[in-house]
Amino acid sequence: MFDISPFPTLYKNFSHQTVGWDEALNHLDVLEKDNGIRDKTVVFRHSHGFISYRGERLTPVQPLLKILEDKVRNTDYPVTTAHLYGGLTSSSKTTERHHDLCHVWFWQCKGKTKWIVDGEKFDPITFILEEGDMLYVPPKFNHEVIPMSPRLGISFGAEKS
Repeated sequence: MFDISPFPTLYKNFSHQTVGWDEALNHLDVLEKDNGIRDKTVVFRHSHGFISYRGERLTPVQPLLKILEDKVRNTDYPVTTAHLYGGLTSSSKTTERHHDLCHVWFWQCKGKTKWIVDGEKFDPITFILEEGDMLYVPPKFNHEVIPMSPRLGISFGAEKS
């Protein structure tokens, strides 16, 4: 778990003790009341999608974030993050095709998504994530997330300090 590899890796049925809709929506409500929209802790997309940059506050996320923190503590990527991504419809996108400069592990909590991942010297690979799956994406790999249903997921990142 939380392995660092030169290639994208899918972990099927990683964990089904995921973040649920009630917990996610209550989380957004608390952040919104705490000035979250103004300080951009919470971002709502016009496409009925949302991002919370405070996913570490969600109870099911905390033990996984601790494992990641322990794993990367003495590496070149010691800063860990957890962000909640969600979409209320099967057409609600939260991000466009992009790449990150950090290691990313994405935990599909609810719903289903298609991920298309490619790197400089790699042809695109398609992954279908269902509830409980986790996908590892190395730094600088382009990825596009295509919703296949309403969904929730947590993006864990190991970043450079």
